[in-house]
Amino acid sequence: EGLTRLEPSGFLAVSRYADVVANFRTPAVFAASGLRRSLEPPWLGPHPCTKTMHSLDPPEHTKMRSLVSNAFLPSVIEGTAPFVQSLVDSVVDSFAARGEAEIVADVATPTTAGTIGHFLRLDPALHAKCKEWSDAYLSISRVSRGPEHENAVRTALDEMQRYFTEVIEERRGAPGDDMVSRLLQAEVDGQRLTYEELIGFLAMLLIAGMET
Repeated sequence: EGLTRLEPSGFLAVSRYADVVANFRTPAVFAASGLRRSLEPPWLGPHPCTKTMHSLDPPEHTKMRSLVSNAFLPSVIEGTAPFVQSLVDSVVDSFAARGEAEIVADVATPTTAGTIGHFLRLDPALHAKCKEWSDAYLSISRVSRGPEHENAVRTALDEMQRYFTEVIEERRGAPGDDMVSRLLQAEVDGQRLTYEELIGFLAMLLIAGMET
């Protein structure tokens, strides 16, 4: 009761509030690091884009959370409101004349990709790629679905890693008023995010946003 196994991932979905709280409060028993095994099955292996914060346990998770929280100050979030309003107006205008919309393609994808792209100051031309990368990441499963699927996932993750590496290098050389620049400058107790940690966090932010 309260547990459902999800296939093909094999994850257990926990639906009762008390069980969810118990999971979060006892990482020694319900380890988030177990997620890494599902994200890096033998057919894929380790990859920087799969080393994300939601597959870490304390104290590593605590360090990451402290560092990335500096980029999510209330003033930063509130400052995006005019952009998001303008983006939504544009999205609505684009289909209002037709009188109908396909919600995922016409509303959800452009709104989400546009918002995340604004936070990270990503190239707008890559918004379609954001959905492609997210879909590939979320299709990772324990059991291989064949060479074609394996190659598609590897290609998408490699593209995402290369792009985020380029973005990080660019912002390191010329910091701006964007989330990547703030993450590069974040420091807690003398510690900063490594390249691998930053790539993993950017991948998580992109994928979690697109999936939502």
